[in-house]
Amino acid sequence: MEKRYLSLFEAENIIPRIRGSILKIKDISKAINLLETIDISTEDIFTSMINEIRINKSFHKLNLLLFKELESIAHNGAIIKDLEEGIVDFYSLFEGREIFLCWKLDEKDIKYWHETMAGFESRKPIALLRKSTRS
Repeated sequence: MEKRYLSLFEAENIIPRIRGSILKIKDISKAINLLETIDISTEDIFTSMINEIRINKSFHKLNLLLFKELESIAHNGAIIKDLEEGIVDFYSLFEGREIFLCWKLDEKDIKYWHETMAGFESRKPIALLRKSTRS
């Protein structure tokens, strides 16, 4: 899979799909965390083994679903920077260099961007990008 660069327009158009994937990943992560807390041991070794197999099967199925969603997000030119906060960066190009268009789960559209080597705290308003592309 190659890295995909998106325009601001393209990135904003796939936000609904990315939002859905992030919400799925959050739900899957909660289920995985819950499974990791389950301890159903009994005095019967066979029953304990069967319970362990069932829990492990569920764990691995959930992990497969999680990685499929992560792959789908990457295929769309985005990466999750912080799952809890719902921070996603979309690869883009600006003035011949690679940048990130920065979006948060609770935002309707993309409001910020930043350099790829800079973090969330170095975000700049998207208006600066728009202004520069109009000039």
